[in-house]
Amino acid sequence: MERDAELRAHPWNFAHRRAQLTALSVAPAFGFTHQYQLPADWLRFVKPEDCHEWAIEGGMILANDAGPLNIHYVRRVDEPGLFDPQFAILLALRVAMAICEELTGSASKKQAITLELREARAEARRIDGQENPPEDRAESDWLLSREAP
Repeated sequence: MERDAELRAHPWNFAHRRAQLTALSVAPAFGFTHQYQLPADWLRFVKPEDCHEWAIEGGMILANDAGPLNIHYVRRVDEPGLFDPQFAILLALRVAMAICEELTGSASKKQAITLELREARAEARRIDGQENPPEDRAESDWLLSREAP
């Protein structure tokens, strides 16, 4: 549970996956025209490609696009050997924090681990983000207004 929660908390590069989903034959009751089954290893939806209106409900992606629907998502990674080293440290600290007070009876030890966890999380996310820079995005009017005379 701690592993999956930490994987869901950030779109980790090592857990990132792409999939092409086919619309199911049964449409949602209302609000959207198509539905797609989420992959079995799905933990967090990152984004769809070229789909602007969507929702996740009951293990399905609901959308108005006929598909196939190309998605980016964070998958469940069960094999520790596939973890990014920073993530492995982060996960160990998260588990330590979860069990520390019960094992040691010390709230101060739990607080110390919590601080260490925050620092490790910030470092791990920073490094992870450097390895996968954001995609080029079309400049919006708002962003272009920064450069106006």
